[in-house]
Amino acid sequence: MKNFFLIINIILLTYVAFFGVEIMYSSLELLFTDNSLHFKKKLPTEHNDRKSAMFKHRNYSKIVSANIFNVKTERKEKVSKEKSDLEDIAKLKKTPLKLKLSGTILSDDAKDSYVVIQDQKAKNQSLYQAGQLVQGAEIIKILRQKVIIRFNGENQVLEMDGLPDLPDLSEIDVLPGSKPI
Repeated sequence: MKNFFLIINIILLTYVAFFGVEIMYSSLELLFTDNSLHFKKKLPTEHNDRKSAMFKHRNYSKIVSANIFNVKTERKEKVSKEKSDLEDIAKLKKTPLKLKLSGTILSDDAKDSYVVIQDQKAKNQSLYQAGQLVQGAEIIKILRQKVIIRFNGENQVLEMDGLPDLPDLSEIDVLPGSKPI
């Protein structure tokens, strides 16, 4: 029975010490800062709607107009030109060459775009850029999941097999209400 009272006394002493320290820290914090529990002012909100009060004074147009990330804004014209080019590409016939398109790496600058093509005759896979030759065909243009090649003076298309077409990411708004670039 003595051990039981000893354990209860230790637990009660621990709680008293814990809450005593908490009260001491709170009073010291109020003493050394200008915060007061009794005189906090509430900010007025319109119809008690916190979201409208939170976003009321934010002005994102300053950030967008500053262009802090150096975003290129000529993309709309480029996208419309690419759409007309894609219509012409759809009319091209598939190449009869024994080539398999494994992947494309696109860049804004055409000279930094790459394509991975597997030569099924030589049974090797290599990385190519526009202007290089594969099985006597010159790579003209690298697109997403497609490559335009010129073989025997005729433009042909080499497409990836088994993959669905990816969506055109240039038409997707990142932020609600933002303008596409």
